[in-house]
Amino acid sequence: MPLKENCSVNVLPPSEDNHLDDGTHIDWNFLSIELGFVFGLGIVILPLMLCKRWRVWYCKHTDGLLSRFFPILILNQRSRTRGTKTQLRNKQR
Repeated sequence: MPLKENCSVNVLPPSEDNHLDDGTHIDWNFLSIELGFVFGLGIVILPLMLCKRWRVWYCKHTDGLLSRFFPILILNQRSRTRGTKTQLRNKQR
């Protein structure tokens, strides 16, 4: 049984993936990921920037969570504020 096709020539069969990219092709998967990230971040950040009540609530609760996870932050904050009040009292005398 002899082979009917000559395989010595390296010719790729035509397929849809072997087209030349002329630079106008947009990869919609990456574009949708980028747009989703930007809009999702904007949905979280913009209300915090524009609404004072939300910003105050967020900062208050974030500080509470940080103080629970890192109790040393409370000690550092207290020592800093105590030192500045003492320094201000001494300057006024």
